[in-house]
Amino acid sequence: MNHPPQYVGTPEFYHEHRAFGYWSLPKRDSEMEIWLEDQLERAAVFYEKEVDQRGWYGLFNYGDFMHTYDKERHQWRYDMGGYAWDNTELVPTLWLWLSFLRFGRAETFSLAEKLTRHASEVDVYHMGKYKGLGSRHNVRHWGCPCKEARIAMAAHHRYYYYMTGDHRLEDIFEELKDNEKTFLTKDPLADFYDSSEMVYKSHARSGPDWSSLCANWLTQWERFEDNRYLDKILTGIEDIKRLH
Repeated sequence: MNHPPQYVGTPEFYHEHRAFGYWSLPKRDSEMEIWLEDQLERAAVFYEKEVDQRGWYGLFNYGDFMHTYDKERHQWRYDMGGYAWDNTELVPTLWLWLSFLRFGRAETFSLAEKLTRHASEVDVYHMGKYKGLGSRHNVRHWGCPCKEARIAMAAHHRYYYYMTGDHRLEDIFEELKDNEKTFLTKDPLADFYDSSEMVYKSHARSGPDWSSLCANWLTQWERFEDNRYLDKILTGIEDIKRLH
């Protein structure tokens, strides 16, 4: 019951079929490549052990990691605002899923699965004025005043959904498909601009905001071949090109 069977492919199979895009298989033909591959593999193993050593468990904490290590105290900054629980900062979900694809370790799959479930169920608002957004890293999962689309984006969940067929993720994909509308409620740059002087009603940074929306639109287009969502991506690309 704790470890149900899971059908998976080999890294070579995923790589041959370009599952989730372009990425490399482990390569150890030079001293530098050996060092890099060892570091990548050890990083996942390190986090696996930290979960047990630090007791990162509990109803709301299960599956998440801490954000920053305090070398002076030899402890994660569990008690410092802006650090503490990671809440998908720097997308550890993508790191772990790609690590599994490359190395095929069952332990890494389990770690990525727990983090994906946590991110989709705890770090994201599913109702209310912040629906479709998530809270950044903090001592409490909902403590940061920055409510952003990138915490909730479909990119965190696509790997797990396509490899397992877990239909629970379809609920959040549906919530996120038109997530740009949340920017009218919560402007990502509201603290930097006076709304009375704004030409348009809100902002979207090309990095953390627009790219997150692209992940939502891409997933919707992949699932239903709805060209409205492909058009949103292409329109955004053209707009960004015109900025130059």
